[in-house]
Amino acid sequence: MADKPPHCSQRRISNRWMLSVIVVLSLTIAGMTVVTSVIQRPAARHEVAANSSSWLQDAEEHVRLLARRANVTHPPHPRITRRPSIADDSSQLWPREAGYAADRLRRRKSAGSLNITKPPLYPNGTQLSNLSDFAFVINNDVCGYEPVDIVMVVTSDTRQPSWRAQVRAALPSAILEELRMRRVFLLAQLAPPADTSRMYDHRMAAIQAENYAYADLVVGNFLDTYRNLTYKHLMGLRWASDYCPQARFILKMDHDTVVDVFRLTRRLEELPEGTVGSDALLGVTYAGSQPIRDPNSKWYVSELEYPESTYPYYMSGWLYLITPSAAARLVAASSNQPFFWVDDAFVTGVLRQHEAPDIQMLDFETLWLYIDEDGKGYSPMTMYLACVYECVSDELASVSQCPVMIGPVWMNPVVMRLFYGHAQHCHTHGCALRKRIPVSCANGWQGYERRNMPEKLSDIGDVTDATNR
Repeated sequence: MADKPPHCSQRRISNRWMLSVIVVLSLTIAGMTVVTSVIQRPAARHEVAANSSSWLQDAEEHVRLLARRANVTHPPHPRITRRPSIADDSSQLWPREAGYAADRLRRRKSAGSLNITKPPLYPNGTQLSNLSDFAFVINNDVCGYEPVDIVMVVTSDTRQPSWRAQVRAALPSAILEELRMRRVFLLAQLAPPADTSRMYDHRMAAIQAENYAYADLVVGNFLDTYRNLTYKHLMGLRWASDYCPQARFILKMDHDTVVDVFRLTRRLEELPEGTVGSDALLGVTYAGSQPIRDPNSKWYVSELEYPESTYPYYMSGWLYLITPSAAARLVAASSNQPFFWVDDAFVTGVLRQHEAPDIQMLDFETLWLYIDEDGKGYSPMTMYLACVYECVSDELASVSQCPVMIGPVWMNPVVMRLFYGHAQHCHTHGCALRKRIPVSCANGWQGYERRNMPEKLSDIGDVTDATNR
């Protein structure tokens, strides 16, 4: 075998030396990277926590801004040190305070005698009407396992947290709890903002912060649009029958409708035994209503959407009462009928007639017809804002009860506060029922007009000033 040239042996040694140097350098760099990541990890966690805290501060400041615009003062609430897990049984989705969550859990465990079973707050996607993947985005169990007479499911516009603040201020949850009532607001998701470059969506952040403060929101995973009201309506009935099955009644209402909760609970207690069955609806019944066929109308219904010439009997969606059993039946039946966007006509009319015709229908006038001093009868529910306002601002309001128990306020915070203030005053002082009904309640829009309806407290002047046409 011929000897190799000397330069070949030197080149092999040189190559081995270079390879060793590269390996040592690679191991050194890898080790430094690990050490650096370990050192920086706490700082990174601190940075994430700081960003999360900043997001929450931004959201809370936005809610405070909305509250200032609505002239509502929010009580301060303590912070929590961590965001609870959805699976944590002691708290759900940013409770108002740690003590509140612990007390809620304690009540749940100590009230097992009611023998109530509930689904998890965030079950997997399920069927709701024609939605095959319905889910809760935000959910709260406000009833727990305590006795509840009425649970209020309030249809609200996700875009209006300041109005919900007005509702809470006018009718606080503490008063409802004294009456063995509970309340949640029904919301849905918002479409993405037009400017998708923004990392912070103030609207949804405000909803999260609002729920953090009050823990009374129920949000579905569908878009909050007018023609999705049926989903929101059904979601409310499903939530109440699932998470507050111990309630005697579910009270479905719109957020700009008011109800004298003191008189309502008293009148329900006074109903003769057997008046209301286990499957029942109580409200203002519409009979013979027809779909609006004018294409220029906001409420236009095509023959393809609803081919019949009239709707079945149904309850006004402004406010009605339903038993949990009847609510569960209507929700379960919602997937058996084609979806229809006119929510009250569909839920309490179409679904009831086709799927549960044995559900009892009781009209408010049948139960609680009001007779005035002239012997004329009136429903306890009015359709007129002027009637609500004059009824609670009459010169006799401090000594006599307004005969109107339910009515609209059309997003007027002054009228809403006057109504609930009057209702609480008469509940406390025992006002006699007034026999004289305001002209606006008797004549409605057709024969009466009120000028200068107050929009803020400074607008209230001579409350008896009115003009008859």
